Amino acid sequence: MKQLKIIVPATPLGLNQLNLHNKNWEWVQKQQLKRKWFYLILEAFNKPPNELPHFKKAKITLRIYWKDKRRIKDEDNLKGGFKPILDTIRQLCIITDDDPEHLEWGYIYQKIGKPERTEIILREL
Repeated sequence: MKQLKIIVPATPLGLNQLNLHNKNWEWVQKQQLKRKWFYLILEAFNKPPNELPHFKKAKITLRIYWKDKRRIKDEDNLKGGFKPILDTIRQLCIITDDDPEHLEWGYIYQKIGKPERTEIILREL
């Protein structure tokens, strides 16, 4: 069974923060957020996009390390804020699509730890 672990030195915004931003952010700022995650994930691989692995169907597990407990979010809030990251993984062709037919949600672990980071684990189904 194929498995992939991506470690990104950043943490996602929560859905509540994104909804707040959606009211106030301009289109350019939204694109900058997507671009930020694209380059962070691409940099984590240190490979060109055509050499990245591909999963037809996968299960995704997240480990998010926050610098303090005030940043911990509820699971629904976190899943919604993970949208730019899923879009990047799909755009890089690591997953076929982020719909339930191709991507199954596993656990979301939130821990206190430094440095802040997001670990994305994909397992082939």
